[in-house]
Amino acid sequence: MYNKTFNRLRKIIGAVLVILGVFWVHAGITAEKSQSQINWIHYSDQNIERLLEEGKPIFIDFYADWCAPCKQLDRETFTDISVTEAAKSFTMLKVDCTKPDATTQVLMDQFNVTGMPTLVFISKSGEQLDELREIGFIPPDKFLQSMEKALAAE
Repeated sequence: MYNKTFNRLRKIIGAVLVILGVFWVHAGITAEKSQSQINWIHYSDQNIERLLEEGKPIFIDFYADWCAPCKQLDRETFTDISVTEAAKSFTMLKVDCTKPDATTQVLMDQFNVTGMPTLVFISKSGEQLDELREIGFIPPDKFLQSMEKALAAE
């Protein structure tokens, strides 16, 4: 009797482990696919004027590690294939505001960052495009519209 119970229990546990293994492998593959293909520049002390010399508009993502909408942007918007393709026409700058140092705080003050994420577009000519500024999560389709407007701005 004990052997039959033990064998059944062993088979059930084995089946559960196989199912969990398949789930974990699938989750790992899905997470790998959702990594952003955007070529981000991580802000340290870059000069915005120097970045403009590349002849592209600039997008700035002010984010923090503790910010749920920031993580949602990274997971949903910045992994969208249309967004990653359009991002090639921009200088894409990420500014970590988790624990801002003095240099980061100066940039946050310059762009009046009051919440996370703050999303800022700067035209090729260096003008901040206030009408495209966002605070919070925006879905890929809305972000693409902002990217198109930023590209068209002189």
